[in-house]
Amino acid sequence: RKILLLVDNATSHAIDNSEEYPNICLHFLPANTTAHLQPMDADIINAFKAHYKCLYIHQVINDFDEGVKEPEKINVLQAMRLVKSTWDEIKVELAANEDLAIQEVHISEIVTAQ
Repeated sequence: RKILLLVDNATSHAIDNSEEYPNICLHFLPANTTAHLQPMDADIINAFKAHYKCLYIHQVINDFDEGVKEPEKINVLQAMRLVKSTWDEIKVELAANEDLAIQEVHISEIVTAQ
């Protein structure tokens, strides 16, 4: 089975896999097109950061009120729980926001954009 992977042109994606995986073809998107081809990325990231910061501040305030020493310090498990709660809120917000409707992009638009 032939597989085509479309990836942005981040340097971390630049690998030569042609010999090891001959059935997989990596196609790199043209430079500076991620925002055009994936306009929701910026909105999702900004919404995620805002929600995460809000939940984090609420947690710090609650911990401070409970007398926790250094309430601003959280461990990995607490961070993971904040991320999950944040993502759950973001999914609901995105589903309700018609302005962030997903737009179809035909493969020919991506391949010929070079």
